Formats: sequence, structure tokens, C-alpha cells
Amino acid sequence: MTRKALARRPTQLARAFSRDRSGNMTILFAATAPLIIGLGALGTEGGALYWKKTAAQGVADSAAQSAAFASVSGKTALTTEARAIAAQHGFVHGVDDVSVEVHNPPQQGANTTNAAAIEVVITTKQRPMLSKVVHSADYVITSRAVAALTVGAPGCMLALDGGGDPGISIGGNANIDIPSCGVFSNSSVTPAIAAKGSGKMTASVVSAVGTIEGAGIVATTKKPNAAPVANPYASLAMPSLSEACASQPGNKATSLSPGRYCGGLQLTGNSTLDLAPGVYIIDGGELKVTSATLRGTGVTFVLTSTATMNIAGNAKIDVTAPTTGTFAGVVVFIDPATPAGTEQKFNGTSDMYFGGAIVAPTSAISFKGNGSAAAGPSCTQFVAAKLAFTGNAGIRTDCASFGVKAIGSAGQSVGLLE
Repeated sequence: MTRKALARRPTQLARAFSRDRSGNMTILFAATAPLIIGLGALGTEGGALYWKKTAAQGVADSAAQSAAFASVSGKTALTTEARAIAAQHGFVHGVDDVSVEVHNPPQQGANTTNAAAIEVVITTKQRPMLSKVVHSADYVITSRAVAALTVGAPGCMLALDGGGDPGISIGGNANIDIPSCGVFSNSSVTPAIAAKGSGKMTASVVSAVGTIEGAGIVATTKKPNAAPVANPYASLAMPSLSEACASQPGNKATSLSPGRYCGGLQLTGNSTLDLAPGVYIIDGGELKVTSATLRGTGVTFVLTSTATMNIAGNAKIDVTAPTTGTFAGVVVFIDPATPAGTEQKFNGTSDMYFGGAIVAPTSAISFKGNGSAAAGPSCTQFVAAKLAFTGNAGIRTDCASFGVKAIGSAGQSVGLLE
């Protein structure tokens, strides 16, 4: 080979190498392998991360709701409850980089000013595996939930009788306007709650063991074929009847004291009678008020020995229940031993307001004529075997501050807010 040929040899080799395509894929794979492996690992670990995030979110939801139920026990109980629920599902606070924090009210989101809202934030970590090639730091997973314990519509009416006629009937021109209250009937007949004629009732919840019928019944929630509701006053006991019989008030009496009134209590004429606070036992006969004015606070009427209520004529009643003691929240209590179906009458054109619960477990209450259970903020809760509203009866109830007992389960519930 000549010297000139030797001089050209390196150049020829370089050209040949540049034109040679064999082994290119090996070179390309070697160059891109870390990226390909990293992306594949990210895809696999992304699925695992999504699963863990979903699991953590479900646990946060459950923990927040449980903490909301525990809110009645104070803030310490909130944290204890939430962390216990999280631990049951494998998220143990302080172990393996897991944090379960509870805030009341929430520290972020739309409910930071809602004192009833409970926020649970679960934070955990997951170490990268193959994806460590492109993501060396631990993955941080955060799940958050906000729940609150709310009090729904309180119960304002409960008919306890399980059979026979409708437990609750609204007829004539009766207008029962209780948009934030619940109405319950344990009657299993068809219908168990009925509106006839021009009778109207507006309520939050209308629930019956049987059916609910009548175009005049308007409710946010109607629950036919529902479970029966227990009498919240079932444990209320009759007072002792050992006290001597009190004297009947004269025609010119202006006040009356608590006591046992044997044979009934008759209040007639145009007199005004102020009742001192306490328990008035009507032992037999009638509690009859016609044309008179009866007023008092902290008062409970207890009717026993088949005594009945008879409010009629132009009677004016403004009586409210005590807020403490055995009969707290109860303005009228009729002995459960009273024969089934005994009628208790709130009749005529009476302007009457009984503030509190009227409890008559075995009696049928009839609310007729132009009776009106107060104007403005007021509370008349009915618990009886049966309830009938006719004529121009009007009822308005706002029992939040009167100390009456809750009826049914329209009360506490927990919901997720965020």
C-alpha cells in the first residue's frame, strides 16, 4: 500500500463507520433505557398510589363522620374517635409516617366558620420503587374530609294508636302550618294520615306506618310504610294522689294555686284567672273552660280518674309548661290509664295557647273550630292515641326552646360537607 493510500485510510474508515447502521438499536436502547424503565415504573406505581389515595379518602370520610357523632363529647373525643376509626383501617397516627389530624372548625375550605363541622386530614407517605430513577423523594398522599352533625326537623305530632281510624286527620278548614316540624302516625291503616276537604298541613317530615293521603298534605319528605315511633314520654309517671282535695275557685276568684281538684275544675263566666306555677291535678270530672281567661307560666295540668279536657266557647287560654322538674316541657298530661279513645276537646272559637307538650297516650284529641295555638313564636307538641283537626283550627309550633322531648328520628344525622 502506498503512502498516499495509507493517508486516505483513516478518512475512509470514518466514512464507513458513519454509514454503518448495524447496532443502532443497541445504542438507542442503552441511551433511553433509564427513561423507559422509569416511565413504566411510574405507571405501575401510579396505580398503586391511586389505590392508596382512594383508600385514605374513604377512611377520612368515615373518620370525619364518626368524629361528628362524637362531637357531643367535646373536642378531645373528636380526635380520639377519628384516630381510632383510621387505625381500624390501617392508618395509625404516628406510625409509618401516618398523620391523622382533626380540626373543629376546619382550617380550610368552605366551612372554616362552621362550628359544627369536623375536618379530618390523613397524610401518609409511599416510598418510590423502580420510579426512584426519576423520582427520588417519597410520595406524599393527603386525603381530607369534612362532616357535621346536624339536627333535623323536630317532631311536633305523634299519634300512637296502631289501628282503627287514621291516626291523624285534617279536615274542614284546618291549616296546620309546621314547615320545620315532623308529623308521625303509628297507625297501620289506609290512610294513617289523611287530609280531607280544605284541610291543609305543611310539615318537614310526614311519616306513617300506613299510608298518607290528601292533596292538602305538603312535606319535604313523606314516609309511608315507615317504622312506628316510640312515645318519648312513656316513662313519665303519675304524681301521688294523696293530697287533700283543694277548694273550687269562686266566681270572683282572680288566682288559683296548684293542688288536687277533685271532681273537675269549672272555669266559666268572663273572669280572668292567674295560675301560680305548679302541678294542677284534675281528679275526675272535667277541666272545663268557657268564656273565661286562663293564664300562667310553669304550669302542668294532670288529668286522672277518667277526667277529660273541655275547652270551648270564648275561652282564652295562655298557659305554658315548666322548664324544669318532673313535668319539664309538659303542659297537659292525661293519665295513661284513661280508657282508650276517651275524647279530649279543644273546641269552639277559643283563642287558646298551651305552650309545651300535650301528652294523652290513650286519648283522642280533637282540635276544632277557630282554635289557634298561639301567634308568633310558640310551641304546642301533641302526643296522643289519635289527633283530629277540623273547622278553622290553626297550629304553629316552634319548640326549640321549650324543653319538650324529641319525637322520632327526624333529629340527629351526619353528612359529609366536603
